[in-house]
Amino acid sequence: MVAIVALCLVISNWLSYIELKQTTIANTNEKLTNVVKYESNNIESWFKEKADAIDALARHYQSGSYRNNYANAAKLSTDVGGVARIYFGFDDGSAYSTETNSKWIDGKAIADKYDPRTRPWYQQGKSSHNLDITDIYVDDGTGHDVISILKNLGDGVVLGDIELTYLNDTVKAVNYPGAVTLITDQTGKVLASESPTLVTGTRFSDFGLAQVQQT
Repeated sequence: MVAIVALCLVISNWLSYIELKQTTIANTNEKLTNVVKYESNNIESWFKEKADAIDALARHYQSGSYRNNYANAAKLSTDVGGVARIYFGFDDGSAYSTETNSKWIDGKAIADKYDPRTRPWYQQGKSSHNLDITDIYVDDGTGHDVISILKNLGDGVVLGDIELTYLNDTVKAVNYPGAVTLITDQTGKVLASESPTLVTGTRFSDFGLAQVQQT
């Protein structure tokens, strides 16, 4: 009888442990899911604001609103839309921007120092008919990692640089013990990360994690 009671107690304790373990896992998963949803919504809103600014620039250009005042239009959009830098490039080789380095004078590119037609972003924009996004690259002026949103204007391309510092700050702000936070694009490329292995610019598939990338 004593043995049967002891066995029942062991089984009861084991079942309680299993139930507690499952409850803990479920609670942890729910909390992590809520954190991911919250941060994802913030990033989506942040990114949409930038995309809307570039789309509006393209629409106003096509309606003839700027009357060649491209540099001021670009500056206004960086102030309102929060885009780091904006460039207008045209098929005749002219370019206008909020850039202020030695290749530009009062918002206009010096012809023998900057030809947008030779730039990968310009060629990508000319081959697209919708808003498009570049791969990650190092900005020539700041040395920061950026991605750019661009739109075909017909006889040119408008582009807005987005520095990835916001994404890096978002990753650092997520404080969850035992978790590694990273942000990827739809292809599985890492845009920001706390991981010393999965660093910015790498992909899950680079480390044999293609299945994770697909999900």
